[in-house]
Amino acid sequence: MTRCSSAVALSLFMACAGCGAGGGASGPAGDANGTGGASSGMKPDGGTGGATANDAGSSEVVDAGGDAGIDAGVPSILFVASDGQGFDCAESHPCALTTARDQARTLTQRNGPLTIRLRGGTYALSKTFQLIESDTVHDSGLPGSPTVYEAAVGETPVLSGGVSVSGWSVFDQAKGIYRAKVDPSLRTRQLYVGGVRATRARGPLRPAGFTLTNTGITAPNTAFATYRAPTQLEAIFDAQWRTIRCGVASVAGANLTLDQPCWNNANLTKKSPGGGWPPGSLFWIENAYELLDEAGEWYLDETAGDLFYKPRAGEDLATATVVVPVLEALVDARGTTDRPIHDVTFRGLTFAFSTWLRPSTTEGSATWQACYDVTGMNDLQPGFDAMTRMPSAVTLSAAHDFLIDRSVITHVGAGALSIENGSSGNVVYANRFEDVSGCGLQLGDLSIWSVDTPAAQRTSNNVVEKNVITRVGAEYHGAVGIFAGFTENSSILHNELFDLSYTGISVGWGGWNKGYTFGGNGSHAGPTYARGNRIIGNRIHDVVGMMIDGGGIYTQGPQPDSAIEENYIYNVGTRTWAIGIYLDEGTQNYHVARNVLAHVHDDIVRCWNTATPNQNLNNVIEQNFADVDFYSLDGNVGRNNTLVNGALPADAQAIADASGPGK
Repeated sequence: MTRCSSAVALSLFMACAGCGAGGGASGPAGDANGTGGASSGMKPDGGTGGATANDAGSSEVVDAGGDAGIDAGVPSILFVASDGQGFDCAESHPCALTTARDQARTLTQRNGPLTIRLRGGTYALSKTFQLIESDTVHDSGLPGSPTVYEAAVGETPVLSGGVSVSGWSVFDQAKGIYRAKVDPSLRTRQLYVGGVRATRARGPLRPAGFTLTNTGITAPNTAFATYRAPTQLEAIFDAQWRTIRCGVASVAGANLTLDQPCWNNANLTKKSPGGGWPPGSLFWIENAYELLDEAGEWYLDETAGDLFYKPRAGEDLATATVVVPVLEALVDARGTTDRPIHDVTFRGLTFAFSTWLRPSTTEGSATWQACYDVTGMNDLQPGFDAMTRMPSAVTLSAAHDFLIDRSVITHVGAGALSIENGSSGNVVYANRFEDVSGCGLQLGDLSIWSVDTPAAQRTSNNVVEKNVITRVGAEYHGAVGIFAGFTENSSILHNELFDLSYTGISVGWGGWNKGYTFGGNGSHAGPTYARGNRIIGNRIHDVVGMMIDGGGIYTQGPQPDSAIEENYIYNVGTRTWAIGIYLDEGTQNYHVARNVLAHVHDDIVRCWNTATPNQNLNNVIEQNFADVDFYSLDGNVGRNNTLVNGALPADAQAIADASGPGK
């Protein structure tokens, strides 16, 4: 057996709580109900030749006569355990995850699939697990014969970026507050008790008496000046479709000066004619011991290394599993557009417990839209090609032919999954995304958009199918379930998205009115490569629950030959401009047909030509079913749409029943 020269020790004790397997339906990828959506082409049941979780895996080395696809002496399965040691990577002596990865790099003579099988348990990551394709490092599989990282049958391996906290004692008996000592170097923005996200100590929602100023906030009294650590405070603002988070730089009397450049960037739209979307009101102020007054709240005194928590009813900190995430990225698979990483499968894995620390710096989180922030010093709102994307716990960059299959991403402090930088031919199938601070899945880029973009740099031909996405936007409330920027031939098929603070699915960018006079290329993109995007058969409900100006499905910019078909959308919004299907700024060339919509706060379909005159064109809206006749089409074609009174007609019921991932 080939052995690597060294093993990487996992030395930091970490823990996982409340992470389950599964989520989403299993089985081979389906079609798009005859509506033209792409099927995956890669079968999650191992149809590409990859080993599945049902393989017996009893032999460390496959006999040459037993599998013609594996060269003699080359192992087809490497066995891994969370406490694995040594270099054998055998079923009887499993190795560490990084050891198996490093051994796989040396197995260049195979001509069949290679499986790295993970036993159940918590894989405590001391640093991001990296897969690389370069001139010197080769973590790719082979075309048609992938390298498969999969769970052992019936077991749940958890790749965790969290540390366990114990040693709790009563700190304030009267208030029910407990304290644990932690290393003063520990930095985090989340805490989980028994697998449930705790709330960073905060004040009341939409407090009265606060005034927004050019430098920050004027409070109704001087109480904040008496806090033990006033510069750890963070202010959270409602800015229509986005949430702004800026830290407090100083407190003088009743005046809270907010961090720069965060507060400047949050208010840039004041300088843009036709803009006028600065933060409208204070949501709340958080992150102070003095605000720790509700069960389930926590506070970290970073200077003293004191972690405080007020337990919920029934929680016993002597026995509860308490986890704080410390890693910002759990998995990073990265190639280059000239040399993409390719043919890798993740199956049956759980990725859990990551944080995101940039919002704790002076940059804060000055969100523009979805999961893109304005960063750095700016005099004008920068163009879309200069905005900064929220990172994700799992990232595929310049990746081809990956399959993420029946896995879970949960308890993450930024986005869950990003597929970017010329990634193509990837399939995200039957996974569960749950309890996510930011966006669920981010596909494509904003900085790569021109119609002249070489094929290798385009994010194209990716399939997102039969996933369940819920409780997204837990902290960054303008986050969306699935976001696709500039992409080509993306297929978003039969997913279920629910319990979201903002939009369910958002596809497209760069259609803004030139009158906004943003900097860079932000006002209106020239011809882009975005086209052929298909949003078909999804079930989207209980969305736009906190913000305004969003939709079950939202689009922007020209996208020739694109379709929104046979989706079931209901329970959309409680505030202004909550739209069923929202064809916003400059959307063109969409076919919107055979969708079923109910209980939508505002328009069933809105084509927004007011802000972008004569730019929202050539969309056809037909054969849809809705419980109100409220279509704002503004010059686009609408025909043969059905108003439903009472029970759905049989053909509409069939569309609703077929939506989502199924059982």
